[in-house]
Amino acid sequence: MSTLDFWRSEQGLEHITPRGKQWPEGDGFPRFIRRIAGENVLEFGCGIGRLAECFDPAQYVGVDVSAHAVSLARKRLPQHLFFVVGDSEKLPTTTTTLAHTVLLHIPDGHLGATVARFTSPRVLVSEILGRAWRRTDSDPPAFNREAEEYASAFAPRYKLASSTTRPYPHYTETYMTLLEFEAC
Repeated sequence: MSTLDFWRSEQGLEHITPRGKQWPEGDGFPRFIRRIAGENVLEFGCGIGRLAECFDPAQYVGVDVSAHAVSLARKRLPQHLFFVVGDSEKLPTTTTTLAHTVLLHIPDGHLGATVARFTSPRVLVSEILGRAWRRTDSDPPAFNREAEEYASAFAPRYKLASSTTRPYPHYTETYMTLLEFEAC
């Protein structure tokens, strides 16, 4: 099964958030991500809309490749906008595109094409960095990367503006990094 097929299947829903944990990133994460992302946010890979509740419905759009996940998000948060997107179409332009723990599921050979779809002047990538976390032969596959690999994939359209690291309580002594890219 391809990575896209995995996430489009209902099977992919089980892997969106660790079971039984609303905020595996820590209780302060909703305030943090809302403050960092700001207003007018496009969430790339919104899944069931877990992060949508952090944002004003009038300032948020969620997109995902899974029709089933988008359907669940619409039921959970009917005041927010959620759309199913194909794997190659351009994305809506907002002030900020947020990709929280989603780009690590894009195979290396597809990352450049995925980044080329972004149209916002600012992109936030939030995930556990480091190739030691890679699991390319499991479901779901994980293509964790180093910050430099993301900087390379985003160039020349975007430059790395900042990097913020926070503890990730779900895994002992693990950190989640938020990379902020700005359009050149």
